[in-house]
Amino acid sequence: MTTRRRILLVAAVAISAVAMAAREPAAGGARTELGAIAGRVGSVVRGLTRRASARTAATDTTVATKGPEAGGGVGAAPRGEITPAVHSTFRRDGLAEPRSLQVITVPVPAQFGAHPVDFAVNPAPQVDVLSSQHGTVAEAVPAVERTTTIIARMPASAPPGPLEVAQVTFRDGTFSTTVSVELEIAKITRLALRPTRQGAGVYPGQTVRLGLLVQNLGNGPDTLRMAADGVPGWRVEDVPVFVLAPGEQRQLAFTVHTPPPPASGTTQILFRASGGGVGSTVTIPIELLPDPSLELRARGPVLSAGVATAAGDPKGSSPVFGFQLNGPLTSSIMLHGRFIQTIDRADFNPEAMSRIGYFADAGYLNASGNGWAVTAGRTGYSFSPLMGWNAGGLGASADLSRGPWSIGMLAVQERFAGRSGGDQLGLKVGRKAGRGSLTLTTTHLDQSLVFNRTLDAAGLGYSFTPKAGMTLGAEAGWRSSASGQGAAFSAQLDQRSAHGQVGLYAAHAPGGSAAFARATDELNGNLWRQLSPNWAVRMFGYSTKDDPGTGNLSRSRGGSVGPSLRLGQWSSVSVDLSSHVSEYDANNGTTGSGELMATVGAQTLVQGLNLNASLGAGRSSRSANLPTGGSFDRSGGRLSARGGLAAYTARGAFTLDGGIDKSAAITGQLATTGFASAQASQLRIFAGPHAPTFDAFAWLNMYQGAPTGGPAIRIGTEIALPGQSSLALNVERNPYRQTVAGRVPIVAAIRFEHSIGFPSFRRPTAHGTVFEDRNGNGVRDADESGVAGVLVHRGALSVLTNPDGGYRFYESAAPNSVPAVDQGSLPMGQMAPSVALIPGHTTWNLPVRRTGRLRVQLLPALDSVGRFPQTRLNLLAAVATDSAGAAWIAHADSTGMAVFDALPAGRYTVTIDLSGSQERLRPLQSPTEVLITDRQDLPIVRLRFGFRPARVFDGGAAGTGGLRRR
Repeated sequence: MTTRRRILLVAAVAISAVAMAAREPAAGGARTELGAIAGRVGSVVRGLTRRASARTAATDTTVATKGPEAGGGVGAAPRGEITPAVHSTFRRDGLAEPRSLQVITVPVPAQFGAHPVDFAVNPAPQVDVLSSQHGTVAEAVPAVERTTTIIARMPASAPPGPLEVAQVTFRDGTFSTTVSVELEIAKITRLALRPTRQGAGVYPGQTVRLGLLVQNLGNGPDTLRMAADGVPGWRVEDVPVFVLAPGEQRQLAFTVHTPPPPASGTTQILFRASGGGVGSTVTIPIELLPDPSLELRARGPVLSAGVATAAGDPKGSSPVFGFQLNGPLTSSIMLHGRFIQTIDRADFNPEAMSRIGYFADAGYLNASGNGWAVTAGRTGYSFSPLMGWNAGGLGASADLSRGPWSIGMLAVQERFAGRSGGDQLGLKVGRKAGRGSLTLTTTHLDQSLVFNRTLDAAGLGYSFTPKAGMTLGAEAGWRSSASGQGAAFSAQLDQRSAHGQVGLYAAHAPGGSAAFARATDELNGNLWRQLSPNWAVRMFGYSTKDDPGTGNLSRSRGGSVGPSLRLGQWSSVSVDLSSHVSEYDANNGTTGSGELMATVGAQTLVQGLNLNASLGAGRSSRSANLPTGGSFDRSGGRLSARGGLAAYTARGAFTLDGGIDKSAAITGQLATTGFASAQASQLRIFAGPHAPTFDAFAWLNMYQGAPTGGPAIRIGTEIALPGQSSLALNVERNPYRQTVAGRVPIVAAIRFEHSIGFPSFRRPTAHGTVFEDRNGNGVRDADESGVAGVLVHRGALSVLTNPDGGYRFYESAAPNSVPAVDQGSLPMGQMAPSVALIPGHTTWNLPVRRTGRLRVQLLPALDSVGRFPQTRLNLLAAVATDSAGAAWIAHADSTGMAVFDALPAGRYTVTIDLSGSQERLRPLQSPTEVLITDRQDLPIVRLRFGFRPARVFDGGAAGTGGLRRR
């Protein structure tokens, strides 16, 4: 062998040794760079070696080098010729994930027999092999399969499907076989979902647009489906199915239809992105503000005048006029009222008119303010079970409170359908003292149209709160009536806590229900207790006796007890044992009835459906003792079953209910009764901001002698018309209200209303404009326009800015309450700085500033030895750090573009975050400084990155003077 060839061979062996050292785990993060450098140098040396070997092959065949396909390793082989290489494929079973460390056992091909076999591993691009890349498989042992093991780290950017990990070349003196080693890469589905604004405010019945950003962070393309969970009365328009490439980001817009007035409050809309069985969710709160009726109520009271009629029934076609008043008269006076006037009372259909809200003889006008309320017209008052229960008529009532004092009064006359009855007067005076309150009540109540009953009473009551959640009360006085007179008293205990509640009440009221009391004597109690997170128990019992002074005495008593068990988060089971007994003594004898039942109930939530069912069994009884001497006492079994389901969707709320009762005929009850009903409320059939919603109800009662003609059906809707008008329609077909001829009528009730706004005598307590502060000076300049549709808070109050950005608060708030823009209702890229408090100030112009939008392009670069980063760009991020040290982070997409949507004005240092890569990378340029001002269109910032430089040491040992070379 020539000297030149010997030198080249020694150099090849040295470079291969460096490559092996670079591949060892102990080499740390530098092994990839060292291996690449060694590989390139080794290729040059091997080329020179092959050319030198070609010239001397005829005289020297002692050493055979492994070709480039073997990865540059060197091994000994017997002298002689090697047959041409044979290629095959080995795929290990199972799935591998990107970035995972895999141990792969590769079998030695059978054609090598039992002889020792050399192997060399040539890794595929982007695959990091950590095990030895060349060696020898020992001679075969009988009944033992020969293998070699590869330990490799899968690339982070590996797409799903087959992936070649390496090529393993096996050879001996006769054969050379290359095996392509493959793994199946699993599909990783990962979705990122975030809103373009954190919340929104809107008036009921209107639509709102919500934006979402969805990004595919998986390792393959994914077919994504976007949906929103249904909320009763709400509807979200569907978004078509679409496909996202790995790392791709897309902005979507959803149109949300809100329920009509009087809906209010904050509702959480849950959006879901799903693909490949894995999904992501985000919740956006939407606040429904109190319906302003296009700001009519903001200016003053609103008068709604309407006319209605009924059709399809012999009675009710005569027009009925209705008037409704709602709204503020001044800053401290609120008005509510309703008045219904019939043209022909004999041609008035009360059942049909009640379905559209028109009730005759129910007109009233209420004025209320801070600590007071006065009602004129049809009104009533409940003083107490002893001093007068459910008194009412035509007249006036009032409630006043000032400091520790309070006054309640009633002065009405019984009047109905043009007839007049007795007068009803009452006065209640109270005063707070410490933890207690003392009240003095006197009443004179007379009723003669519907019932014949009277009461003259006076008494003193006291209520005391010894601790939070507990109330003790007592009342005593004198009652006088035609049905009886005497001393009256009552006592009450009510205690509530997080673990349950207890209530007891006892009363004695001479005269009973014939003198405006609930009963002559009553005692009732209830108990509910949470024993554990899953177990609870409830009890209830009562006993009453009513002696109205007419010779008829009624008694009743009963109770129930039972535990309930919670099964998981969505299900529960309860057991109830109940007993009820009633007795009635009259001049024509004594009758009684009783029932004892045991009932098991269950409810659960399955796929958005609320299911409930119950089954009860027991006995019922009937008894009688007649003046003629006859009597009977009968009892028999009773079975009761109930069931239902409810669903709440974006199209409406739906319920189904049904039940059946069976009783023994000997009890005198109907042998079999049953019912079934179906209901849909806030049903949305049509789309659009002013599309009507419908309510539908169908029910069927089943019993012996029930009318035929199918179920009863009722359908109603209210349609908003232009110009503050509305049309209501309610249609009912009810076989239980058949005419004399047996015909089932279809009765329609129709109402048309128009609203008119009146000016008020109040001034806003706070007002102003939300404007776009283009120059950032905090003052609204002439060229700065208002921002519409922004939610403004003032304490617990909220309003929405009108099209010119203006807003007004009329309600009082705390003196230090400053109007503030809800940051969540601003689109991405806008922010609202806080405004300083100015005592006594009522005008507040609130600035909104556009933040800077900065785009950063991450660019991989080729290094001096030809290496190019293979890391997926969406694993990297850009970091913007302001002068105060606060950092904003933006993840890049599949093209390497990272976007900061909303950076406040200031000076930022922009750097690149490479921690998401498994490669040894570094920035190739210094951090970039940018200055961001409002509404500035910044050029794209480009940041280059590449491999860290390889470090090569000379032969000197560490600490003994060895030099490091680049």
